[in-house]
Amino acid sequence: MKFLTLKKLSEEKGIPVSTLREFIKADLPCYTNPGGRKIRVSPEEFDDWYRKNCRATPVRDTVDIDRIIQGALKAVGCR
Repeated sequence: MKFLTLKKLSEEKGIPVSTLREFIKADLPCYTNPGGRKIRVSPEEFDDWYRKNCRATPVRDTVDIDRIIQGALKAVGCR
């Protein structure tokens, strides 16, 4: 199992280090090297944890989105 620093994981996943630190506060599994201050995370454990805890809200329906856009355009005077 490989472990990455928060900086490397941030670069690999495209998630800010500050967000990763918040994830750790929310029980993302992490490890520190012996006697050191570097926090390391397994990319595999991150992926599993993220899937279970950070699901994106699915888009409801394109009809709803079209209705919302049409209402907004009508409100500003566009067709």
